Amino acid sequence: MIKKYIFILFSLLSYDTRSQTAEWECLSLPRPNDFIYDLIEYKGNLIIAGGFYKIGTERVNAIVSFDGNKWLPLQNGLRRKNDNYSAQVGQTLVYHDDLYIIGDFDSAGNISAKDIAKWNGNQWSGFGVGTNGNIQCISSYKNEIYVGGSFDSIGGIAANNIAKWNGSQWQPLSKGLVGFGVNCLYEYKSELYALGAIDSAGGIACNAIARWNGIKWDKVSDKIKGGSCMIEWNNILLIGSQKRLENNIVYKQVMQWDGNSCALLCERAMFDITDLEVYNGNLYCAGGHVGLFNSITKQWDFVSQELSSGMDNDVISLGIYNNHLYSSGTFNKGNGSKCDFIAQLTNNTSLVPEVKFYNKIIFYPNPFINDITIYECNKGVEELVIFDLLSNEMIRQKFSGNTTLDLRNLSKGIYYYEINNESGLIERGKIIKE
Repeated sequence: MIKKYIFILFSLLSYDTRSQTAEWECLSLPRPNDFIYDLIEYKGNLIIAGGFYKIGTERVNAIVSFDGNKWLPLQNGLRRKNDNYSAQVGQTLVYHDDLYIIGDFDSAGNISAKDIAKWNGNQWSGFGVGTNGNIQCISSYKNEIYVGGSFDSIGGIAANNIAKWNGSQWQPLSKGLVGFGVNCLYEYKSELYALGAIDSAGGIACNAIARWNGIKWDKVSDKIKGGSCMIEWNNILLIGSQKRLENNIVYKQVMQWDGNSCALLCERAMFDITDLEVYNGNLYCAGGHVGLFNSITKQWDFVSQELSSGMDNDVISLGIYNNHLYSSGTFNKGNGSKCDFIAQLTNNTSLVPEVKFYNKIIFYPNPFINDITIYECNKGVEELVIFDLLSNEMIRQKFSGNTTLDLRNLSKGIYYYEINNESGLIERGKIIKE
């Protein structure tokens, strides 16, 4: 039996465009003494890593686990040879049942580990003598671990800025990547993308970004001129951020790539974008503040951008733990008190703006399946248009009076609708199909 869900149009006074306000909340726990550069969920706990060497009065050395109630050290953590300086952890990766960590350190636990280490939940292990430069990013691809950065050898093997670990040793990727270094690695549509200050890949001239299919390199797009983070959102690879200068104003741009063509997703005069995260179907960016991208208006709505009384420095990383979005970085102020380097997003169930005009649309119930029946209660309504999150038109239906619209060919996901009449737009809203 086909279920029918009713789509009703009626007159109503408009009211607040956002039903809840998103806020950042400090953790009621002892605080790290220095910056947090990355966070990731691992075996049911939240791992935070950075430049700190203690939390509260406890020595933890650059990395610690959070079980929802308390901090848990990972043995002796990560150290440099010169103990006067804290280890610096830049990025983490969970692959299979292990946690991989890269940064600037010489030991992990009680073993030698140069700039890359692995934690299996109980003990540490290393990967040899490390690089002659810096490892800046890590990813998994085709059952192997890949690292990128600014180096020309790793584990004693010649490799230009990128290499893979096959389980026993490091290997180069053809001629590697020529340039100042790699900032980010990300798998998309069965290829590994490398982003950074790249001039050529495997001997092929390219601009900032290249892709590896396991055998050879290929260029991506000349429209992408820089960046430090990537993420897949609704089957599209997003690359952030590159800058455009106009009238002495710096605009940060996020580009979108579908595997064949490249286009601008959005731009704004804003701080640099250091991380992208998808949470509850929405796209967030980290930088000077945290922003939520609104697919309807193609603009960033900044989420509690001042942490009540002021975010006093950068957000570097975003992560999801226990169904909450966390931010970390170099900030240490919020709600009028110390909020050192980590915060949790709360009251965030309705972050996508629900634009409410005098003509209001109600879906009952929501989400819906298969088809909707449109009952016209206001004259002059002529058209319904449904878009996906990237503003691609999915359905356009002209109607007069009651109309049934078949949605069974619409994939599961989040969509947006517009109701138009001869004078233009009268209503926008969100649709969920499960």
